[in-house]
Amino acid sequence: MVAYGPRVVDLGTPEQPATPPFHLIDNEHTLLSETDLVIMDAMSTGYSRVVDGHDPNEWHGWSKDVELVSELIRLWVTRYGRWGSPLYLLGESYGTVRAVSVAQRLQDTFSMYLNGIILVSSVLDFGTQDFEDLTWDRACIGFLPTYAANAHYHGHNADRTLEDVLDEAEGFADGPYRKALAAGHRLDPADRAQVVATVSRLTGLDVNYIERADLRIKHVKFCTELLRSKGKVVGRIDGRYTGALPRRTDEIADTDPSGDDTAAVFVHGFQHCLRSELGVTTESQYNLSLPLYKNWDYKEFQGRPVNVTDKLERILRAQKGLRVRVEYAHYDLATPYLAARDTINYLKLDDRALDRIEEAFFDTGHMPYVGCREEEADGIATFIRTSQGAPKSIARTSLATRIERAPRPLISGERWRSIADAASPPEIAAPVHRTRRRRVHTLGCYWCAGIREGSRRTRHRALRIRPGCPQWGRGTIRRSAPLGYR
Repeated sequence: MVAYGPRVVDLGTPEQPATPPFHLIDNEHTLLSETDLVIMDAMSTGYSRVVDGHDPNEWHGWSKDVELVSELIRLWVTRYGRWGSPLYLLGESYGTVRAVSVAQRLQDTFSMYLNGIILVSSVLDFGTQDFEDLTWDRACIGFLPTYAANAHYHGHNADRTLEDVLDEAEGFADGPYRKALAAGHRLDPADRAQVVATVSRLTGLDVNYIERADLRIKHVKFCTELLRSKGKVVGRIDGRYTGALPRRTDEIADTDPSGDDTAAVFVHGFQHCLRSELGVTTESQYNLSLPLYKNWDYKEFQGRPVNVTDKLERILRAQKGLRVRVEYAHYDLATPYLAARDTINYLKLDDRALDRIEEAFFDTGHMPYVGCREEEADGIATFIRTSQGAPKSIARTSLATRIERAPRPLISGERWRSIADAASPPEIAAPVHRTRRRRVHTLGCYWCAGIREGSRRTRHRALRIRPGCPQWGRGTIRRSAPLGYR
C-alpha cells in the first residue's frame, strides 16, 4: 500500500507527516504493469495464522520460516501452472535473509530456479551490526557514513553536498577510523585527537561524547544524541523523521519517530482499501508488527552471527541466469548501506557472477519507497524487464479462460477474493495476446537490523517498499488478498 500496488497511501513528508483521515492515491508506477504480485506474511504477522490445534511458535525461527515460505511458493506455482513464468523474490530487511535462504531451498529441494532476487535494505550478515563484539568493530565502521548522512540531513555540513560528505565518510571509515579502532590503547594521543575531531565534524556529535564512547558510537544512542540539544530524537528506521525526546538525559528513546509517523498510515490505508474498494469483510486482527525477533529461533547459527552470504554465493554459482538487485538507503539507521555493500563486496564469486549484481542508492530511510516511490519502482520494473533471458513464445489465452482458472485460497483462514474486471461479453470472448506474466514473490520484513559499505554509487532518490494490494494482471483478473506485512 505504499509502493507497488495500483493504489497507495499518501504518507506526507518527514517534515509534515500525514494525519488522519489518511488518503489513498492512484499509483501510476505500480509493478502490476510489469509483473503479477504474490504477497506473503510471515507466520503470525498480517493476517497469517496457524490452523487450530497448532502452535505458531513452531514457525517462529529461521529454518521453519524458510520451509514454510518455500513450500507456499512451490504450492502456488504448481497449483496455478506458473512453472513456465519468470520468477522473482523480493525481500526487505530480515526479508533479505529470508529471500536468499528461500532461493537456495527452492533450488536444492524443488529444482526451482529464479530470474531475479531484489534485496531492499539488505542485512545478510548480522555480524556487520554487532556492537557487542568490540574486537571486530565492524558495526562502528559500517554505521559511520550513515551517521554522517543523517547529520547532513539535519543541518550539519550544510555547505557541502551529501555526495561529498559520504565520499569523505566512506574513505575515513575504511581508512583512519578502522585503523584507530584496531589500534586500541596503542593509538597515539595526537592521532586519537584527530580521529575524534573528524568523527565529530562528520556526525555532528560532541567531541566529549565521542571520547566517552571510546570512539565507538552505537546506532540507537546516535539517534538520541544527534539532536539532544533541541530535545529531539531521530528515527532508527528512517533518520529523516524526528520526535520529542521525553527527557534530555535519556540515552535511548522510548520509541522510533519514523514508526510513529508511518505505521498507522499503512494500516489505515490497507484496511480502507480492503473494505471500501475491494469488498473484503474479514474482522480478524491485522498485525502490522510483533516482537517476534525477541524469541526468533536461530539454532542453526548458535555460537556465530547469522550469515547467509554463503547461500547467495551458492545460488549465483548454480543459476547462471539469476540476477540480483540490491537497494541501499543513506538515512537507514537499521541496515546501514556501507555494511551491506561490504557484505556484497566480500562475496566469493567470479567476475561473471558479480556482473549479475546491480546496486541502487536512495536518499531515504529503511523503506526507499517512502520518499522515492516512483524512482524505486521504475528501477525494479527495469530490472524485471531486462532479466528475462531469451524471448519466450507468446501465450494466447482469452480473458474468459483466465477467469475460469481463478485460483483457490493458498493459506487456510482468510480467503482470497477473485475480482474480474468489468468487460462486455464480446470482450470476454475475444482472444488476448500477451507474453507470459512474471511472478514476483515479496517476502515481508517484521524485524530490522543494521549494515553498510560501498564505493560505486548510482544515485537515486528513495522510496520505501512494503507490499501493497496484491492485485492480478492488468485488465484481466484482479486477485486481492487480505494480506499485508511489516
